[in-house]
Amino acid sequence: MNGANYLQCLQNDSPKYLEEVNLGITAVPDNEKFKRKVKFEDTILVWCVISLAEASRPYVGHFRGEAITTGLYIQRYSPKLLLFINEHHINDEIMFWPDLASCHYARQTKDCSEANNIPFVPKEGNPPNIPQTRLIEDALLSRKVYDNGWEAENTEQIRRRIYQKIREIDVATIQSLMRNLTTKIRRIEDHGPLAAL
Repeated sequence: MNGANYLQCLQNDSPKYLEEVNLGITAVPDNEKFKRKVKFEDTILVWCVISLAEASRPYVGHFRGEAITTGLYIQRYSPKLLLFINEHHINDEIMFWPDLASCHYARQTKDCSEANNIPFVPKEGNPPNIPQTRLIEDALLSRKVYDNGWEAENTEQIRRRIYQKIREIDVATIQSLMRNLTTKIRRIEDHGPLAAL
């Protein structure tokens, strides 16, 4: 008994329709019938520390799959953060303000920060979805990377473009943005997120 006859036996009320559907399905090429779906899209990771004194050397990397893990963050980026603090802010009172990526607030990351005496903004005090306070995402990258309608054709192009635009930003611009950040945060706290626009 072939597939069409088997379907006709199950659904006697419309055998002709089922035969046509069956013929239509067999006519579809295998690469269309069985398309693979990617669970996690490729990701571009931009890591940079910004302070009034300086900006760290940026890392712009391409990741396949899931977002960066806690272990990878602690292994690769915590030492860079500690080095930056020791080079530029050894005697300064600082507060590390990460974005809300889960690797920044994982127990192991918090333990590592506390062991190295790096105070950080607690997750409950870190407002989501206020790009005006996120210098890297808002002021430094999104406006510059996509200037004049620029579009990337692949992840390598976007990675190179981000790196190029970060290198074009001068220290005076960073310092100006950092000086204005405290005022923006106070306005947001007093009048809500739209006050920073």
